[in-house]
Amino acid sequence: MFGRALLEGTHNLDRPTDAEHAHALDLMEKYVTVGIDLADAAVMAMSAAREAAILTWDFRHFRASAPARRRHWPLLVQEHEVPAP
Repeated sequence: MFGRALLEGTHNLDRPTDAEHAHALDLMEKYVTVGIDLADAAVMAMSAAREAAILTWDFRHFRASAPARRRHWPLLVQEHEVPAP
């Protein structure tokens, strides 16, 4: 379980910097009609600032928005790679 792995130190939970948080709020305003929430916007802002790929299974918001100077967010797993249930 991911929560246990956090507790045991296998993974680290990071938080956005103040600048990333501000960028996340800007993204929420920019894509208000899409309904991006703070959690997804923070992941997007952190990815943009840190040039990091995103691991998500919820592709909807990441398809509906785009980072500056790019066509799409850098995702570790593409939607077509997810096996059908």
